[in-house]
Amino acid sequence: MKPKSKSQLAEELAVAHEIKGASSFSAHLRMGPHEKYTVRDLPDYAAAAAAASDLEAEHSRFSRKAMVFAINARGRETLCTPELVELAASP
Repeated sequence: MKPKSKSQLAEELAVAHEIKGASSFSAHLRMGPHEKYTVRDLPDYAAAAAAASDLEAEHSRFSRKAMVFAINARGRETLCTPELVELAASP
C-alpha cells in the first residue's frame, strides 16, 4: 500500500478531531430515493455502530451498509469509519 502524504494525514487528523468533539451520533441506511432509515441522538460511536448493524439486519437488501455519522453542536455531520474513530480515540 502506498504511504499517505502529509496532506492526507492532516485531513484524517482534522476529521478525527471533528469526531472527537461530536455531541451525538446517528446511524443511517438508505435503500432508495424514498426508503431511508435513521436513528438519531445516539451517545457514542459504539451505540451508533450497533444501531447501524440493527438497521442492516432489519432493512438491508443486497448487502447495503449503514453509515455512522458524528454530529457536532452546530449540527454538522462527519462520516465515521472505524479507522477514524480509532484515530480520534488516540491521544
